[in-house]
Amino acid sequence: MIAQADLIVTDCWPPDAKETARIALSEFRITQALLDQCDPAKLFVPCPPVTCGQEVSSDAMQHPPCLCTPAKARRMDVQNAIVKAVL
Repeated sequence: MIAQADLIVTDCWPPDAKETARIALSEFRITQALLDQCDPAKLFVPCPPVTCGQEVSSDAMQHPPCLCTPAKARRMDVQNAIVKAVL
């Protein structure tokens, strides 16, 4: 299913999640191996705060489609645009 997406966006795991929930969530962790199976044009944006080893593996953060740094650089612009749109 993820291989058909144009954009992969993650969110952090609940900080108070019990171990059983963390085990269940690990099935959805974004890894380098998963990104290797996807179209190279796919974009990957891990949403801060990112906890390597939970929702995203550390090798996925170094993968070419990962836009963590550029996304952080533009986050304020996006937030300002949202505020402007709703006012």
